[in-house]
Amino acid sequence: MATDTPHKQEFRIRDLSTRSVLLFPSQAQGTGSATITDVTVDLLPNREVYEDVYPSDSEDEDDSEEEDLDAKVEEIKSINDRIKKLNVRLLDEQEKINSAANRLKICNNFGKSVEKKRPALVDLNKLIAAYDAERKKIYRDYEVATSVVAELKNTTSET
Repeated sequence: MATDTPHKQEFRIRDLSTRSVLLFPSQAQGTGSATITDVTVDLLPNREVYEDVYPSDSEDEDDSEEEDLDAKVEEIKSINDRIKKLNVRLLDEQEKINSAANRLKICNNFGKSVEKKRPALVDLNKLIAAYDAERKKIYRDYEVATSVVAELKNTTSET
């Protein structure tokens, strides 16, 4: 009886760009009939160092990327601070508009109360002059506040 040594074939798959490999025996060499009874796969540790396979372009590039990132972070912080300040100004101007609207209601109610209680003619002229002066002041406050609000909204939409 002759001793048969098993046939051994090695495949090097290091350069393949895949994570797994399936091996199917498709051809057996030799004479006569043969049956493949066993396939053995030996796992070997990866002896390659990542930095050797995928070297970085340069240390300077990493530093410049960090500097670019830091600059972008600072720019974003600056923009956020500006937006917060604009929002505070916007709220302040909106409050002035609301105040003008409420003062106008008070002024109108005062004018209606004068209609019911007819004061003397001298007092009536003073009341009308005071009403007119207050009304103009309210309108100026309203106009200034609404124009600032429009400007702020335009500024924030550009940012």
